[in-house]
Amino acid sequence: MPVATRATAAIQISGKELLVTPPKYPSSEVKEVLGGRWDKSRKAWRLPPTSLNMITLVEWYGKGILDGAHPAIKHLALADWGYTGFGASNQALWQRAKEHPHWEDLYDFQQEGVEYMVTNPHRGALLALSPGLGKSPTSIVAADILEAKRILVVAPVTLAKQWMAEWDKWSSMYRSWSRATAANKDPRTECVVTNYETLFESVFMDEDGEIWEYPPLVDDNGDIVGEIRGPGPQKKWVQNGPKVEDKRTGKMVPARKRIVQCRESYSKINWDLLIVDESILLKNRKAVKADVLEELAVYCQQVWLLSGSPTSKFRTDLYPQVKAIMPRGFRSYWRFADFFCVVDREGWGWSIEGDRPDHDPKKYLKDFMFVRNQKDVLEELPDYIYEPIDIELNADQLKAFTALAEDFETTLDTGKKITAEIKLAQYTRMIQTTSNLVNLDRHLRSSAKEDLLHTLIQQDDIEYPLLVWTWWVPTTQSIYDRLYDHTDLAVDMVVGSMVSDEKDEVLTDYKSGNLDVLILQMGVGKFGHNLQDTRTVFYHDRHFDSDAYLQTLRRVRRIGLEHRPRLIVPRADYSADPLVEMNLAGKLQSIARTSNHDLKELMKSLGSRMIPWSIDRDPWVPE
Repeated sequence: MPVATRATAAIQISGKELLVTPPKYPSSEVKEVLGGRWDKSRKAWRLPPTSLNMITLVEWYGKGILDGAHPAIKHLALADWGYTGFGASNQALWQRAKEHPHWEDLYDFQQEGVEYMVTNPHRGALLALSPGLGKSPTSIVAADILEAKRILVVAPVTLAKQWMAEWDKWSSMYRSWSRATAANKDPRTECVVTNYETLFESVFMDEDGEIWEYPPLVDDNGDIVGEIRGPGPQKKWVQNGPKVEDKRTGKMVPARKRIVQCRESYSKINWDLLIVDESILLKNRKAVKADVLEELAVYCQQVWLLSGSPTSKFRTDLYPQVKAIMPRGFRSYWRFADFFCVVDREGWGWSIEGDRPDHDPKKYLKDFMFVRNQKDVLEELPDYIYEPIDIELNADQLKAFTALAEDFETTLDTGKKITAEIKLAQYTRMIQTTSNLVNLDRHLRSSAKEDLLHTLIQQDDIEYPLLVWTWWVPTTQSIYDRLYDHTDLAVDMVVGSMVSDEKDEVLTDYKSGNLDVLILQMGVGKFGHNLQDTRTVFYHDRHFDSDAYLQTLRRVRRIGLEHRPRLIVPRADYSADPLVEMNLAGKLQSIARTSNHDLKELMKSLGSRMIPWSIDRDPWVPE
């Protein structure tokens, strides 16, 4: 008796979606896990064409579900990238790549990254090269191969000038470039480098639905006599207006609204290519920048996200990034979270408890993420010379920290539920105390770490240039003042409150060898900068921000490094340092798995005594 066969393949291409007829019934898992939509007329599930969907279908139903399917469908499940790269259908792109004047200047892994980006069947990709591996040249050569003419680069403000220089260095095409600034926010040329602050604009909607650039200032007679400027008065205008019921929550909310949107001068342009540098900044799915960039990306031919480390805690950090590339492929945050993470559904709301070890993003998101780490591709790159130095807090620091620690444990021991804000505030005060008491009171300057740095300099135990990483502005200023007043070194500092041109000037001076010492706030210097000429790195501060910690490690150890920089990590046992180390240790486990980072290397510079502390016993004796 002949075996019955399907008249058509179980998976077909229908427009921009896959049409899936599972070999067994019921198949509700397609809806519950993958978000499939049922097509009544075709009696099949509709799914976006992603490797995540195809790999999962094969895991559920076996490879037989691919029988008779289009080769592109099979590639999503079986090919290394979910597609074939410079195959027969992309020979023209391959020819352009070989003819590019800088093609041979790229490392093999960079050439592979270019191939991944220009042949990707989706309208974008996430280039996750470890910091220092050359995301900029890789994306610039790729842009040339695609012959993109209208390009928008969105980058942190401190990297805007550097991007302009990179285009001049690596591109073989003539393009007119301009840099958007706070004084001139609109695009003036076909290609623009901008930052989030200049890309966005705020407008105001009144209770009648009318849109205003600034809220109208109305007199007692109801006549408009001017505009309301300034965040405080504008917030008051929103709050003092009439209230309406929120249909979703039933609560009364202001009828007037402040709306943050993409600046019209950018949204009306059909960009050939949108490059979002340091896309980890999009990790908060509720942040305005994630919404605005997703809105802008819809009208771009290609969307490339660049990140040295695309996650900073859990794999859900990836969700806003891949959604910006393909919104219809990732409609539900919690479905994504449930697939890649352990989700706690108890209590008042769902929460992420950790990553799922069985669902590796590098496998299921292979058609969206190109991931390479320094250890994968540059095994001969000189490593840091790690030098942790044990210190003790100064007497006044220790007194302040002890009081904070006792109060912290008292709060925890009460048995009452305390909010995350309270714990975070206490953590922060403890870290500030460990750094320098000037963070608590501008008249108090006491820091054992600063004392150590000054002693090492006085003993000629530092090789220059010296890079000092800090977190707090008062700490940064204190170190600068002390070195400027009491040494003959050429020293300068960069903090977030400085204007962009001033930051650029200081960073350029350091890179050019005109400074002996640069004191650099992590939040400003963590992204993009090439500081590989540094001979000594001094971690005055470390913080719970795992992304900042990881990125700062890579500012010095990057392509082109020929010497072994010395990494000095002062660590006080009875301080906030062990708290930070334990916190970072948990986060770095997830980062290492997602980004291929060498966990041993990351953990080495944290110290080797990551143990809990307690006021009730000698806190530095391991249990």
